[in-house]
This record gives sequence, C-alpha cells and structure tokens, in this order.
Amino acid sequence: MESTKIQRPLSPHLTIYQPQLTSVLSIVHRGTGILLVAFYLGFFVWSDLSYAFGLSYYVYIGSCLFSQFAIFIQLVVFSCISYHFFNGLRHFLWDSGFFLDLKSVYSTGYSVIGRTLFFIGVFHLVSSNSVPVFRG
Repeated sequence: MESTKIQRPLSPHLTIYQPQLTSVLSIVHRGTGILLVAFYLGFFVWSDLSYAFGLSYYVYIGSCLFSQFAIFIQLVVFSCISYHFFNGLRHFLWDSGFFLDLKSVYSTGYSVIGRTLFFIGVFHLVSSNSVPVFRG
C-alpha cells in the first residue's frame, strides 16, 4: 500500500497545544495519585520488615523518622494528599453538575492550588515547630 509510506505527525501532539490550567491540573492529579500509591505500597513493605527484624528494627526506624529527609518525604506526601483531595472534591462537584462553565472551572482550579499551598504552609509550620516524641 502506498499510504503506509506517508510520514504523518502524531495528532494530537503535545507540541501543538499550549498548556492550559485544566490540562496541567489533570496531569498533576494523575501524577499525585501514582505517587501516593507508590508511597503507600513502599510504606507497607517497609513496615512489614519489622516482622522479620523485630524490636531492633523499630528502634532503627524511630531514629530515622525525624531526619530532614523523612520530614521532606512527609511534606511531599502531605502535599500530594492535599492536592489530590481538593482536586478530587472539584471533580466530584463537576460530576454533580456544579461549576461547569469556563469561568468557574478556572476559579475552582485556582482555588485548588491556593488551598493546597495553604495546607502545605500549615504543615510546614506544624512540622518545623514540633518536638519529636521518639528521641532514639
């Protein structure tokens, strides 16, 4: 066939369209869902190691929980949870028939971003001023 030799660009392609708020929020929503699933699967595997190593493993984990890296991981996970929650609530409202006009779609998108940033700030203030319970 002659038509199979024609080189055609893929359509639609990412280079054709300019990023919009709705598409970026959709991609980030999927990404945060994937990160949360990966984190929780890793966390459960990590916590199941305690059955193999016993009490000494709990002491080791307790000393690792309040390192700077662990606080950073907690901040990333909390930001993923808060964004995924607020954007999921936005999608629930869309499915219920609310906020479907273009102006409301963008205002709820900016609201999701604002609420997420607010909760990240609150988490950072709480985690930076807290005293660890376990001091290994």
